[in-house]
Amino acid sequence: MSVTKRRLVEKIKSEIREFFRPPETLGPSEWAEKNISIPVGNAVPGFIRFDNTPYQREPLDMLNNPDCRKVSLMWAAQTGKTNVVNCGLGYFVAQSPQSQIVMFPTQGDLSVWLETKLNSFIASSIALKNRMAKPRSRKGVNNQKMKSYPGGFLMFSWSGSPNTMRGRSAPKIYCDEIDGYEVTPEGDPINLLWQRAATFGDHRLLLATSTPTIKNISRIEKSFDEGDQRYYWVPCPHCNEYQCLKWSNVIWDKDIEGVHLPETARYECEKCREIINDGHKLQMLRKGEWRAKKIFRGHASYHLNELYSPFRRFRDIVSSFLEKKQSNDLQTFVNVSLAETWEEKGDRIDATSLINRVEKYNA
Repeated sequence: MSVTKRRLVEKIKSEIREFFRPPETLGPSEWAEKNISIPVGNAVPGFIRFDNTPYQREPLDMLNNPDCRKVSLMWAAQTGKTNVVNCGLGYFVAQSPQSQIVMFPTQGDLSVWLETKLNSFIASSIALKNRMAKPRSRKGVNNQKMKSYPGGFLMFSWSGSPNTMRGRSAPKIYCDEIDGYEVTPEGDPINLLWQRAATFGDHRLLLATSTPTIKNISRIEKSFDEGDQRYYWVPCPHCNEYQCLKWSNVIWDKDIEGVHLPETARYECEKCREIINDGHKLQMLRKGEWRAKKIFRGHASYHLNELYSPFRRFRDIVSSFLEKKQSNDLQTFVNVSLAETWEEKGDRIDATSLINRVEKYNA
């Protein structure tokens, strides 16, 4: 046998051994840090390090918690919702293979995610790239509707198309940006898709994410309220008092003419009133922890605003606020940056005074 053939045989044997090697026992966040590489073009390309965004670790690991059936993320934009979704998908492709279904508000949203997020995410991570079926291969499926891998399928759908939900079943369901979903003649798209996982019993899990919209209408607000309502608490670098970061504690200066100076933005500790600047943020995040308001009963729900993002300075957020206020579009800031629902102001009926006016009527 020639040297070239011998090398080829050894290479094939090595690949076969690697393919059949039992995976390490890893949780989703541990697996992601060892196997997932963020593509070039993102804020921090290269291997994932959750030390930079530690608030993503727990929600991701909850996807593999046997006591958890649903995870809800009511998070601001640019805080990593998509990263949690993608890492969860990757974990159940390569580490614990299972079939999965992902749903977006529209077909356009799905196409954008596939072309700008998922495909590059897979291509940059060897653990995923080697397991996905090759496009136009006879050994599996890899197209805009489905991707197959040993142990399961990754299927795609959008809320306005019941046809993309029929005839499919999977234990892991991901519903992204659910406040953009539309109800179909066949019913609520999330319920329709969730029903597809019913036969998997205790193995099924639903991940719902979105920035919120209108109060009492927002799907993600309702989902968050139904869960155990977790907030991320971080310690003050001066007094070590744990607190949630709130927009009301962000302050900035004005010049003598009353012009806002967003470059002076900083955060004021709720307890000691010392100033917290952007340089303190990462240290605070790494010592932070999720705390629930309610007892966990199988549904972990998380709220996170843009103040926690290590990629957004306080001055950037203040600038965004001032721009939205100037253009009379504060709803966008409240929804997208603060991850809170918007409530229209107007006259309301006082229920108490109305009840007090009730009179008995003798028929």
